[in-house]
Amino acid sequence: MIIAITGVSCTGKTTIANILARRINAKVISLSEFVKEYNVYLKYDEKRKCYVVDEDVLREKFREFVGKLSERNLIVEGILAYCIPADIVIVLRTNPEILKNRLIHRYGNNELKIKENVEAEIVAYCTCKALEYSNNVFEIDTTKSIDACISEIIEVLSGKNHEKYKPRIDWGSAYIGIDKSM
Repeated sequence: MIIAITGVSCTGKTTIANILARRINAKVISLSEFVKEYNVYLKYDEKRKCYVVDEDVLREKFREFVGKLSERNLIVEGILAYCIPADIVIVLRTNPEILKNRLIHRYGNNELKIKENVEAEIVAYCTCKALEYSNNVFEIDTTKSIDACISEIIEVLSGKNHEKYKPRIDWGSAYIGIDKSM
């Protein structure tokens, strides 16, 4: 099984992937390391401090890579994990206020990076992208404890309560003044 764990920066992808891998005996693949190691990038964006990647090329290179592996129990973590061929896509979501604080802690005064990530979280960018590539997409709110998040992911993997974790998180209404009860 290939499990993709995606989400904007600072939602907990690496931490959750590593803990989950130990619990379910899986190998973790860091997509950001994969992109660098296999030269699957077009350029490095100095302003945003990230690699610019062609998603189609990434998908194809990843398919080739997995085809050569003997292991089939994989967790692929990274922002672009939404586009890799996976059996299940887990999108980690974090309340934008908490996310902003995490981003400030990580990126300091890089206002562009912080603003873009908070906005991407508000509009559910990773969820929308994941739904372009897969019908098996689930959201986990990482505003709570890591243990609670891991338990929810294991619940998804076991096939229980799938509807509970289908894309549903809406931070947007809190930020654009929409009354959700309407």
